[in-house]
Amino acid sequence: MHRLRSRSVRSSSCPGAWRRIGLACLFLAGCDAVAPPGLPIPPNIDPARFVASVDNVFFPLRPGAVMHFQSSDEDVTATVEDAPHPILGVPTTVVREVVRRGGALVEETRSFYAQDKDGDVWLFGEDTRVTEDEATVSWEAGVGGARAGVVMWARPVPGKRYRQAYDPGRAEDVGEVMGLNETVTVPYGRFEGCLMIQETSALEPDERDMKYYCPGIGPVLTLEGGTAAVALTTLSRHE
Repeated sequence: MHRLRSRSVRSSSCPGAWRRIGLACLFLAGCDAVAPPGLPIPPNIDPARFVASVDNVFFPLRPGAVMHFQSSDEDVTATVEDAPHPILGVPTTVVREVVRRGGALVEETRSFYAQDKDGDVWLFGEDTRVTEDEATVSWEAGVGGARAGVVMWARPVPGKRYRQAYDPGRAEDVGEVMGLNETVTVPYGRFEGCLMIQETSALEPDERDMKYYCPGIGPVLTLEGGTAAVALTTLSRHE
């Protein structure tokens, strides 16, 4: 949803995907900044610690919700699906992101999220298909050593750095909370009290993005190199 999907998968073989916005791709420059010594690998998953719905104020995923984003050359539609997808015994919420350029489908991604009892939202995997070169890129927690990572904290702390996904060579995203009270204006509206997160990936250490998440909405804007890359234009929800 803003390209929710991770930057690492996008950067490894998908040059134009959802995480460009998030709704996951925001990153710092320099390998040391991307993966500093001692940055812990995400822990193993305990299914008993997860709940059925994702209602984090900065990352709400209500089944049936549809978000539209737009960049200079692409249109992105992110839909929260109704049916959960079980991973490691956790019923993850699926977000399907479709990217079109000039009306033609160029990429489709399904991302899998779940929220724990503390209110933190985790990314459990992604499945991306790029139509331009017929490539498929995917990773899933529990497969080949891959682990789920936190993409949104219930209580964000400025300066906190953390792994958003971990699958060596495929998903190595790192996030850092940069601001807690940002004001953002996008085609969908003007929002206050927004969260700003900077992300990077060990797979693309020279890239730097910034993402903005607003209360009750979720991802609304992604900046790449200081320039707006993807912005929220419409949002519809099924009550």
